Order: sequence, then structure tokens, then C-alpha cells
Amino acid sequence: MVSEQVKLYGKTELALKYGVCRATFMSWLYKSFTPEELEELNYDKRQHIFTKKQMEIIFKKIGKP
Repeated sequence: MVSEQVKLYGKTELALKYGVCRATFMSWLYKSFTPEELEELNYDKRQHIFTKKQMEIIFKKIGKP
């Protein structure tokens, strides 16, 4: 079984994929996840690139662009 490759994106790059500005995308992110869920994902607001695990969870919660 071949798993689908997940490309890693930065916050701005991913926001552009969704067709919104970075601030709007980050608003979606904070509204879609509880602080506890973000902590479980090891999300740090200062990180520039999302990890593979974070990308997979974002796509499940928000949908793919």
C-alpha cells in the first residue's frame, strides 16, 4: 500500500493555497482546534513550517485546499 505524500507548508504558503491571507488562515486554525489539541500536536505559534503530522490533522479538520 502506497501512502499519499504530504507536502510540508509554511503558514503563509498554506494560507495562499486556501486563497486567504495568513491572518485569516491562522484564525481558522485557532477556531478549529482547542488549545489542548494544538498542544497535543506540539504546535508552537513561532514555528514557520508545519510538520507532516500537523499537516495531516489540519487537512482532516479544515479540509484540503
